[in-house]
Amino acid sequence: MGEHTLNSSLKNKISSIYRYAGFAALVWTIIVVALSWWIIANERGHIYDLAENDARLSFNKDQAFRLWATKHGGVYVPISEHTPPNKYLAHIPERNIKTPSGRKLTLMNPAYMVRQMTDDFEGLYGVPGKITSLKVLNPINEPDNWERKVLKLFESGVKEVLEFDNINEQQYLRLMRPMLTESGCLKCHAFQGYKVGEVRGGVGISIPFAPYQAVIKDKLTKVISTHAGIWGLGLMGLGIVTYRSKKRNIEKWKAEEQKDRFINIINESNNETYIFDANTFYFVYANKGAQRNLGYTMEELQLKTIFDIQPEYNITRFKEIVTPLLRGDVANVDFETNNLKKDGTRYPVEVRIHTTQSEKILLYVAIAFDITERKEADEIINTYEHLIHSEKLTALGKLTGSIAHEFNNPLFGVTSILEQIESSESLSKEYNELLELAIKECYRMSNLVVKLRDFYRPSSGHEEEIDVHQILNDMILLMDKRLKTRNIVIEKHYSQYVPKIRGIGDRIKQVVLNIIQNAEEAITTESGKIYIYTDASDSKVFIRIKDTGEGISDNDLKNIFNPFFTTKGHKGTGLGLSVCYGIIKDCGGGLNVESELGNGTSFILDLPIKGKGNSNEKKVHSAN
Repeated sequence: MGEHTLNSSLKNKISSIYRYAGFAALVWTIIVVALSWWIIANERGHIYDLAENDARLSFNKDQAFRLWATKHGGVYVPISEHTPPNKYLAHIPERNIKTPSGRKLTLMNPAYMVRQMTDDFEGLYGVPGKITSLKVLNPINEPDNWERKVLKLFESGVKEVLEFDNINEQQYLRLMRPMLTESGCLKCHAFQGYKVGEVRGGVGISIPFAPYQAVIKDKLTKVISTHAGIWGLGLMGLGIVTYRSKKRNIEKWKAEEQKDRFINIINESNNETYIFDANTFYFVYANKGAQRNLGYTMEELQLKTIFDIQPEYNITRFKEIVTPLLRGDVANVDFETNNLKKDGTRYPVEVRIHTTQSEKILLYVAIAFDITERKEADEIINTYEHLIHSEKLTALGKLTGSIAHEFNNPLFGVTSILEQIESSESLSKEYNELLELAIKECYRMSNLVVKLRDFYRPSSGHEEEIDVHQILNDMILLMDKRLKTRNIVIEKHYSQYVPKIRGIGDRIKQVVLNIIQNAEEAITTESGKIYIYTDASDSKVFIRIKDTGEGISDNDLKNIFNPFFTTKGHKGTGLGLSVCYGIIKDCGGGLNVESELGNGTSFILDLPIKGKGNSNEKKVHSAN
């Protein structure tokens, strides 16, 4: 938000954005958590169903095996160390038999068979099964606590128990069903008093749940990580939307604030601002400054066109002025005219016009500056400066003339004495060389005094023959110290075929000096170069001054010669090039600029050889 102070309306909007964002984040969190919980619950249920199904399959397999063995009253197997005769079946006749070949066999009842299969193959598929009862023959079939509880439930009529229990601190899914006495069971258990159809015990299966827990954990991890990522992305997206919404509201508020401030500044400005229709030329808007200066109300101005307050123009002439603007060649057009007040008086204004669109309607925006005081001040200043300049030059001319006279007399005497001494043959060669140097320096001092007197002699203001190269050299001399201080080198490329031109020397000097100064200021590096080229055609002399500075952008190039336009900030007035352009145009010449960012800038002057009024002849050569 920077330095802007948010008003209450914007604060409320931002608070609303945060509230909506917080609510959306809460809803999004609830949705993601609920979805995750639902998926996890479904997955967990699916795993439980799978474990239960596996338990039933294992149980049914064991049950089928037991029923088969019961149906056949058990089976006889060879007696071995691993399968000894069951001592708890000693009451059964033919527990042990011998085949005709002499091989000894022992009877295995269903309980014995199931127990041995479980002991032998539990490691193979990890599913222990067991036949147990509250009245067991073999103590090894004694029920554990869970089995004892379930067996008691069977006596009360429960048909099946399936639940989780811990065996040796490991979780198992345990399934147990009652085992009813069948006729085949009485072979071994009749002596215990059982009857067919009674609950004799239970058959159980225990499924280790660790593998299923691992699957649940893996799915849980995947679901949580996936949904956490989705949740994070959602919050990130919500954060981006919230930030952009907040930023958009702040920018909108800033824009509206700036617009209101700008409109208020324009409306209260003393400069006149008009908006008028590009087709009908009727006023749409005029600020208070325009109303005050012209003496009309807004309602009165809306009934008038631009030509009612600027009678010097008609539609044809106005369209000629704005044609480059409509073509897009320029961003705005400037001209000076006189505004007509309601009371019939007139005052000079400088007008700048550009276009804008409002609901697909083309409008002109005109800003008019009252330049009455400036015109009067310019006239006074010009007169005053001309007088001061003339007086200064006159005084300096008299002073330098007097100095030249007073200085040249003794200098002439010293030179004469030195020349007489030189004519003596009594001096050595070394002293003769020193005398020659002294005489040479005396003549140089005399020439300097003459140039000083000529430089400050007031010009007549009339055209005279001018040596362009001499003017360039004089202005380079004035800039020499500053250029050397900044390590800026001037390279001169003068043509041999440049004739003298007719013009006012002081003005040409002013233009050249201004452009060289601008070139020096454009070079922001520790060193640089300024190239000066001259050339001529049949009717013109060309001067090109090129620097190795930063260059000028295309937008600035369009306004480079406009009054008060400057790229130097508070260091510049924006009048230098505008004045130079006016001087060259007044001389009948032209001033153009070529520039590219990073490649420096070139100013090209073309001056008529024969003076003002001969600037339209065809150009033969260019200033390279």
